[in-house]
Amino acid sequence: MPTLVQSLQTRDLGHLRIVAGLWGVELSAGENEAALKQLTAALLEPDLVCEVVDSLGALARSALDALAQAGGKMPWAVFTRQFGEIRQAGPGKRDREQGYLNPVSAAETLFYRAFLARAFFDTANGAQEFAY
Repeated sequence: MPTLVQSLQTRDLGHLRIVAGLWGVELSAGENEAALKQLTAALLEPDLVCEVVDSLGALARSALDALAQAGGKMPWAVFTRQFGEIRQAGPGKRDREQGYLNPVSAAETLFYRAFLARAFFDTANGAQEFAY
């Protein structure tokens, strides 16, 4: 399973700043690699994790609990059927519309708080897309 750093390393600086803002973390770094290190260090602080998890709404908490009960990953199609989709938006649209401030689903809430990512993993039936 990918680590937090691996899950966020392909995200642009704007996305990292959104995650930081939703966690109440101030990023002083002005470039991706340094911001990623600063952000992931903060996101791994147990007290802050508990605070952010406790602040989740019931649906988002339910989605996070379902992932945990499934061993940390679920087929993407199953997860999104239960907990909704993540709206697709490039950096410009994302920053202009700020949809992360009004998420449309539990999945979107978790995604912008770095509690959810998606990736393909090998299975007995070949590569399959998962929420993790």
